[in-house]
Amino acid sequence: FGNSQALFSISSTSGVTYYDSLFADVTEGFPSAVYARATAGGQPPDFLTEEFLNFEYPGYTLNPFDLNFSQIFYSPTGPPSTSLGVTSPLGDYDNYTVTVRRSVYEFPVPRGDADNGSWEINLREDGGLWVGNTVEGIAMKHPFPFFQQTYSQVYLGANGYLAFEQVSDSDNRNYPLYSSHFAIPRISFLFANLAPKIGGEIWAKSLDDRFVVTFEDMPQWDPYIYPPSSSPNSVQVELFYSGHVRITYGAVNAYYAIVGLSDGRGVPINPALLFENLRSVSSMTDFSTILSTPTALSIDPITPPEVEAGDVAEFTAYATAPISLGYPSLLAQWTLEDFPSFYDEGNGTGHFRWETNIEDDGEHIVRVSAFLADQTAYQDVRVWVNIGKPLPAAVDLGIRTNNAVEDPTRSQTVSDETELIAMYTYTHPLQYILPEYYQEGYTQILWFRNQQSVPALANLPVVPPFYTQPNDQWCFKVLPVTLSGQQGMFATSPVVTILSLPKILDVVRVLDLPPGEIYPEQLPFPNVAMAWDFSSGGAEIAILGRKLSHATSIKIGGIQCTSVESINDNRIDVIAPAHLPSPVVGGQPLAETIVVTTTAGTNFMTNAVVYVASGAEISKADVNMDGVVDAVDVQLVINTVLMATKNEIDADVNRDGKVNSVDIQAVINEALHVK
Repeated sequence: FGNSQALFSISSTSGVTYYDSLFADVTEGFPSAVYARATAGGQPPDFLTEEFLNFEYPGYTLNPFDLNFSQIFYSPTGPPSTSLGVTSPLGDYDNYTVTVRRSVYEFPVPRGDADNGSWEINLREDGGLWVGNTVEGIAMKHPFPFFQQTYSQVYLGANGYLAFEQVSDSDNRNYPLYSSHFAIPRISFLFANLAPKIGGEIWAKSLDDRFVVTFEDMPQWDPYIYPPSSSPNSVQVELFYSGHVRITYGAVNAYYAIVGLSDGRGVPINPALLFENLRSVSSMTDFSTILSTPTALSIDPITPPEVEAGDVAEFTAYATAPISLGYPSLLAQWTLEDFPSFYDEGNGTGHFRWETNIEDDGEHIVRVSAFLADQTAYQDVRVWVNIGKPLPAAVDLGIRTNNAVEDPTRSQTVSDETELIAMYTYTHPLQYILPEYYQEGYTQILWFRNQQSVPALANLPVVPPFYTQPNDQWCFKVLPVTLSGQQGMFATSPVVTILSLPKILDVVRVLDLPPGEIYPEQLPFPNVAMAWDFSSGGAEIAILGRKLSHATSIKIGGIQCTSVESINDNRIDVIAPAHLPSPVVGGQPLAETIVVTTTAGTNFMTNAVVYVASGAEISKADVNMDGVVDAVDVQLVINTVLMATKNEIDADVNRDGKVNSVDIQAVINEALHVK
């Protein structure tokens, strides 16, 4: 413990900045160090602090509070003391310029409501708490630079200050004294003996570009004044993440208060009191003499951009300078290796624009500097690029039933004889960039029948037909999972309703049917189109299949059949309506569709009927009578020769009373157009 003095033995040169360092070795803990700088021949610093006293007190100068409905704006100025991304212990009062506006009757930031992100803060008398990123969710979104140091949280004192060190309730530094203000790094927006438990409100709000604390109608404690609420005080302080500080006063009635900034190095000493022949420097600012126009170059607050990887990060910098000096020039550098995309507009503004990528994840600092005559200002802008934690997703969900004309991504009705097939597309923003982590892993599929899960089908992509029943409603949910185990959100498919739809297996002439009842296990007959003369209609045909009972409508080629008879669940007999000849494309007739509607629903069979022109002769080689001789007819004759078919098919092509290899050759010849 002790005192010492050190004097420079060299003569100083006007305009040169000199740096001082003082180290104190201690018996315990780490050595302590303080730093200072001064420019020879320069103007003495403004210590940016004023003490107000509204009553006469021995040893104090009367100085009534005169900042009611006024606004103090501290703007960082001057050059940086260190390189980009490094904090400096050399910040001092020369790093700020200040303006004062009068007749400000509203706070810049309204409280709004809880949905707008404001927090009510309850403090005990002389108490305090840390606000920032650790307590009660009252968060500063970005670090705050103060005297060229950066802080991610700040200590809010009930006595009207924000400090960058914790202060206990009983500590002298917690009570409004001039020496207490300068003892620690602090913003005294209304450092007074306030009484939050008696009345008033304290609230905070976090915005994209600043952190805001407001004291509204806060009384000052005084044992001689009752009730204290008769002298309320209202003030709002904004900490911009650019380093700017704005304090706005409503009605203030404090009888003693301190307003200003402190670098924490103690009350500034007047050098004229220590040495002869030195200019006297006052440590007290008179805010009433400060103009509303800037006297030094500065850069307006810039909102730190925060974007998702792949998006564009950009901002515009506006430099503010004394009007008489003209427009400053601007340039930028950043913590990446190349040069930032920054353009000086030539009118005191500059624009930064950056197209980010996945690889740019993290924090990057862009230093914007402004130059005008012999003045300099800078601002470090933090650009945040987030890949966040992008989640996998399942999209384009659908239930497919192998129906060529269905839209599986829409809710639909399906037959109870068809399987349900889950379909979806897995996606993740990084699946091709980091496939070892973000390609699809063990994605979960959960089937639901009538809103109840079916555990037996978990993670199966197909529901067999025997699980479904008429009137069931089915859907599935997908939980996408990456290879690294990251889960997304459940996605739900459309809903399919199971109906007992009719099933068409074949269409034949009634006269070609064997006697007796036809059962499904005897089917299918050759599933090929049948041809007949169109002009008269009237042919009796049988529609064979399943669930054909209670038919209400039969259409052939879009024309309603007027005679419909449901024989049983496997057969409907109809009289074919007259119809124009089926069109022929490429030598092949285009078969018409049969549509069957029952009380349970509608189904259809394509390639069912071919209408031929009136009087046209159907070749004997056209065994199946579909209007064309092709490989199907060849196979039918072969099946008959080998007795491989149960159908009574007229395969005697040459009409010799026998079905043999001669008939096979005759069909082949006609199919190949061999005369």
